[in-house]
Amino acid sequence: MIQIPYLLQKLLAAETVHIDGKQNQAIEIIHEYFKLNHENVFITRTQNNSIQSIIISNHDNHSYDLVLVGHVDVVDASYPNAFEPFIKDGKVYARGASDMKGTVWAMIKAFEQRINNQSDSNLKVALLISSDEEIGGMNGIGYLVNNIGVKAKVAFVPDGGDNWKLVTGEKGTLHINIDSKGLASHGSRPWLGEHAGEKLINQIMKFQTWFKDRYGVATLQDNWIPTANIGSINFGQSANKVPELASAKIDLRFTSSNQLEDIKLKLNEFFNVPELDLSFSEIALGSPTEVDTSAISVQKWIDVCKEANRELTTQTTSGASDARWFTDMGADIVISKPTCSAIHIDDEWIDLEELNLFKSLITKWINTL
Repeated sequence: MIQIPYLLQKLLAAETVHIDGKQNQAIEIIHEYFKLNHENVFITRTQNNSIQSIIISNHDNHSYDLVLVGHVDVVDASYPNAFEPFIKDGKVYARGASDMKGTVWAMIKAFEQRINNQSDSNLKVALLISSDEEIGGMNGIGYLVNNIGVKAKVAFVPDGGDNWKLVTGEKGTLHINIDSKGLASHGSRPWLGEHAGEKLINQIMKFQTWFKDRYGVATLQDNWIPTANIGSINFGQSANKVPELASAKIDLRFTSSNQLEDIKLKLNEFFNVPELDLSFSEIALGSPTEVDTSAISVQKWIDVCKEANRELTTQTTSGASDARWFTDMGADIVISKPTCSAIHIDDEWIDLEELNLFKSLITKWINTL
């Protein structure tokens, strides 16, 4: 009878949602695992704004030839038994199986193989595991790169490229908050007030018109273009009052730095308007990820997969991952995953046999670097 490997079972059973610090549970599980089983590793555990991360390496400083990057936080799950993993038809089901505790487990086991069978190679390798990728990554991998000083020549980030694909590009991300101020009055005398919400909505619609005229509208078939999503608009507390305050949040995605500069200019034009009492601020900003498929490390991953009869097809993706933190330092980046379900769905799964193959291919690939 097929069983879920012990460590994978523990990771999947941890309810690592962003409620009351639960997202950090799996970091503790990984830390304890390595303390109990491996004395010959260097461990750095960090916490920033309640977000914990862990670095486990075969090297005593934070400059690496290769980093294996993952996250153990998950989006909330409303379906029953989401954190009670089970196997059905060779697939492991649980929240986080596909995104991305399954591939975190595979990287841990491949890293173990490396440190248990050290060759003459001086390759400096580290596991970087965080607990905040689902909410932006700034306090996890972002903190490790920007504050701890982690550097890498190659970053392996199996958080995309589902079903044996190779991601060649991920969009950059800009999240903004817009504030609008008006004048309160009674709902029966709206002429005495200034509706902050209406003013905000009018400007958003003008911005959306410009955005669609400038970049077009993304579709299932054609989506490697910038997008703008109005995630929330908030104002008012009762029907009989003209609201004096309003706010909105917009998620913007882009494929190049030139597009980002273009979008920022228009954001200033539409939402930084003192005479309308409108202002905006950045909540999060992440660079696009560009993968150089001609890089030696990327080509070696393609070759290792091909030898196992896994021909990688390429794709770009509208989402973002923690790979973006390594783009600006010029690291080679590999984003690829084995057979699995879509992410953030009920009954999320990953194929266990394919995951074991993926683990062995990571091990083999590391030995080629």
